[in-house]
Amino acid sequence: MITGFKSLYIQMFDDNSASEYKEFLNENSIPYEFEYLYKQKLEHNKKVYILCGEYDKKILFWTKNVRSPIGYCIVQDAKSKPDSMHGWLDKLYDIPLNVLEEYPFVISDFVVSAEYRRRGYGKYLAEHIVYNVYCDKKISLHAVDDGVFFWDKIGFEYVEGTNSVMVINGDERNA
Repeated sequence: MITGFKSLYIQMFDDNSASEYKEFLNENSIPYEFEYLYKQKLEHNKKVYILCGEYDKKILFWTKNVRSPIGYCIVQDAKSKPDSMHGWLDKLYDIPLNVLEEYPFVISDFVVSAEYRRRGYGKYLAEHIVYNVYCDKKISLHAVDDGVFFWDKIGFEYVEGTNSVMVINGDERNA
């Protein structure tokens, strides 16, 4: 059960909302684990999903509505990358090219702030991305450390003969 915030929302940024993305980063207190967000270039069908929680903070005699970034996820369509990049996509994502061909939507980054881990927020964000936003898409990712068990619980399966590459089929989620 997720508690602690009066509301949760997921905000999506892409190349059409690059200026809003920069504004969001400048207006909010971004946890140090999210440092990579400042380096993101929203291009080639890359989307950044940021999970935020809202709460009321009492300051002397008034109450201020505060939003706090909890976690983020980056999803990219490997097939939308320029042809000049296709020769090294496997190195970029650490996923074999034959897997990227069949499962072109890649979760390339998934982070939950340390203070919010093991409270269900990561599961909330992952299930939203996998089962709502990309429910009909074939998704791949390279899981590391605790991520292997996490993504297994979300429904991903290992690709035989690979090192920590996991996939989920779009058809299985629509059944």
